[in-house]
Amino acid sequence: MLNTYKNIVTSDVVLDDVKKKLEIPGAKDISKQINISNDSNSRALEISAKDNDAARAVKLVNQTAQSLKKEVKKIWNMDSIQIISLSNMDKIQKPVSPNLKTNLFIAVIMGLLVSGLGIMVIELIKSPLRTDDEIREITQIPIIGHIINYTKTKKDSTTRKILTRYSGGNSLINHAVEDFRMLCANLTILGKNKHLKTFTFTSIRGGEGKSSTVANVAAIFGNQNLKVLVIDADLRLPKQHKIWRTSNSVGLADIMFSNLAFKEAVQSSYIDQVDLITSGTISVDPSNLLSNQSVKALLSWAKEEYDFVLIDAPPSFISDTFYVAKESDGRFLSLKWGKQRNKNLPKD
Repeated sequence: MLNTYKNIVTSDVVLDDVKKKLEIPGAKDISKQINISNDSNSRALEISAKDNDAARAVKLVNQTAQSLKKEVKKIWNMDSIQIISLSNMDKIQKPVSPNLKTNLFIAVIMGLLVSGLGIMVIELIKSPLRTDDEIREITQIPIIGHIINYTKTKKDSTTRKILTRYSGGNSLINHAVEDFRMLCANLTILGKNKHLKTFTFTSIRGGEGKSSTVANVAAIFGNQNLKVLVIDADLRLPKQHKIWRTSNSVGLADIMFSNLAFKEAVQSSYIDQVDLITSGTISVDPSNLLSNQSVKALLSWAKEEYDFVLIDAPPSFISDTFYVAKESDGRFLSLKWGKQRNKNLPKD
């Protein structure tokens, strides 16, 4: 009978009587406002109602109970329903909804998510720098070369650093080699016209290809019978010894720290005309190490011994780069197209 009573509560017979007694417009659907439940171990039914007005909710509950009792008596001709307790305003302590704490928490989370998504969309919509004119307009730095992206996979980027070893069947590699040759031609002209011999290569951040550029430029110069010295001044994340597959037991850090003779730190490469000074023993304080006068003395010596000196410096936001770059004749910024935006680039 309890299940039967539950069905009768939301029937038109009971609800129409409730509307009539409370003078609720007939078109209004109050079935969703009323809920009836009971404990599985109890024969008592509990009627609840939701409304924007607490007093109306009380009236709705009480009238529904009265109408149910009346209709059951009319249908079965028996007075089997007893109203144990009527609802009243004293029983209503606080609104059941909205839950302000829950809604506030959801609003904060949604606000953060929407804001984060908005920022991501704005960043994606902002066009990365893709043309020479954009670079020149922002930085006033002349562009002396473009290198095609010749690495299709991560494996390519680690095993094909010096491209002259792999030129031949791969058209992409051949294209990149020609790009490096054009860069070397520009460097040669620049060096002869302005008497420049020492060049520092840096980047905005890691992964821009500066170390690969240094190695490939050195290899091409060496194959052109020009004497080149590569100096790995990135004492934090050195790469030249890995690219050239040489030892890194003695190098620039040892020259700066222990006053090692310059020639003792020089290593030969597989290209006769290319020599290397690797980073050497990693220093705990590279900035102080590179800030002494030994850097200037080293570059002065190297200019007398070599046609070109190519310095692989850390990214430009690291102070080490300043100490090396200020002693060199020219500075080059390596960046990857489509990755840098206006705010990332230096303004001079």
